[in-house]
Amino acid sequence: MPLEFGNHREGFDLLERWIQDLLKTYKLSSIIVGMEPSGHYWFSLAHWLLDQGIEPVLVNPHLVKKNKENRDNTPSKSDHKDALVIADMVKNGYYSPVRFHPEEYEELRILMTNRETVTCL
Repeated sequence: MPLEFGNHREGFDLLERWIQDLLKTYKLSSIIVGMEPSGHYWFSLAHWLLDQGIEPVLVNPHLVKKNKENRDNTPSKSDHKDALVIADMVKNGYYSPVRFHPEEYEELRILMTNRETVTCL
């Protein structure tokens, strides 16, 4: 059952209702949400999931690409195909838990990136 939702509060509310429905329908007590750490888009979702008591996990984007090609022997890309590959990887235990660094570390990392950008100009 695919679900599309936005990366904002209303989208997360929709996701929460969907998750609660899955838990009830299949009589589950917990759920794991797998995602690819592409860009910065996953940060807010992962934080929100943790706040809800839901375990977010990450799959390696390079392994997703390789497994995607193995799935149907084509390098084609689609959100639906990616979701299936990610779900399969999570089901088989090929994921890492989400670990956020302290805020000070994140600020320092951003500062270092900005410094590199400025000094390389």
